[in-house]
Amino acid sequence: MIACAPRVHAAKFPSRAMADASGKLYLHPGEYAVGGVPCTITTILGSCVSVCLYDPAERLGGLNHFLLPTAPAHDPSPRYGDVALQQLIAMLESHGAHRNRLVATVIGGACVLDAYHGVRGHIGSQNVRAALRVLQEQRIAVSTRLVGGARARKLRFRPDTGYLLVNTL
Repeated sequence: MIACAPRVHAAKFPSRAMADASGKLYLHPGEYAVGGVPCTITTILGSCVSVCLYDPAERLGGLNHFLLPTAPAHDPSPRYGDVALQQLIAMLESHGAHRNRLVATVIGGACVLDAYHGVRGHIGSQNVRAALRVLQEQRIAVSTRLVGGARARKLRFRPDTGYLLVNTL
């Protein structure tokens, strides 16, 4: 079992293997983390999206933070929603989670730029649609959607309990 160990796109971000001494881990865009021990994973989202996945039987969860909906061909970066979700699911399964027990919460996808308010298809809404599409394809139930709007969100996730706290900024 890993202790809030993120998997990151090494070309962009240095690898950080553990939460800090206080049990906290800040997740940057293009990263994801999986854990089954007490710790708190925090991130801040504007038009980006995070998907929290939790297996209550294994008491194992994880989340990602992605910037764009779909990766170009042959780009395995978790900066893209389709890749970030596939990698998060695979990491959870490699640590004992079962796909049929995973429960998802989708957060983010705000339209934070005034110039795009009222515009259909802004990047935030594209990110949300990408997350929901992949979750549907993988047959993972979505319990909660905290998406859209015009304000950023800060989230705190406990991967060992599935507890999630979201504040609008």
